[in-house]
Amino acid sequence: DPASPARLAFGPRTLGYQLLFNMSANGWGEPDARAQGVRELNRKLDFRKAVTYGVDRQRLGDSLVKGPFTAPYPGGLLTSTSYYAPASTVFYPFSAESSNEALAAAGLTDSDGDGFVNVEGGDNLTVTLLANADYSSDKNVAEAVVAMMADVGVKVTINSLTGKDYDNAREAGSWDWMIRRNDQEFVSVVQGTERLAPVGPMTASWHRANAAG
Repeated sequence: DPASPARLAFGPRTLGYQLLFNMSANGWGEPDARAQGVRELNRKLDFRKAVTYGVDRQRLGDSLVKGPFTAPYPGGLLTSTSYYAPASTVFYPFSAESSNEALAAAGLTDSDGDGFVNVEGGDNLTVTLLANADYSSDKNVAEAVVAMMADVGVKVTINSLTGKDYDNAREAGSWDWMIRRNDQEFVSVVQGTERLAPVGPMTASWHRANAAG
């Protein structure tokens, strides 16, 4: 009602969830053959595009809280800050068809007809997703990612850890993908720069040097 004495206004959104890919193909974390194969895929743009196309961010946000409280987040600087530049951001909207096309471009197809894409040798591609069990919202996001990835043919299993166990696994590189909640790191370009890109051999949690440097 235009004559209403009250109004509802939303301030900037300063919390976002990221799905990070372990892109260290140098032995960091001592991956086995399966994990090393996933890391090689993580380094392929087509594979990352397949994953991001396969995530319905709006539906995921609605599963956390009903109403206009969430917004699709492309990653990097938060869209609600004055530093966000749409022209500098590439956003891949949800599209199962585009996801399947990108998987095929990455060399992944369902060769045995069980609904999941196969790697060379015939095994299903299996990805582990590290999540923080201390927060129910993190668990909900992780479970939604698992379900959405299954819809496009990627099998994902959750490794849900608490407290120090989660921190240790993250820092040791013992993960394929990781759900990471940020709070204020991406509000400004002058804080948390190591979260935006590797600025040293051990700064980025998703791309680190191995024991040999």
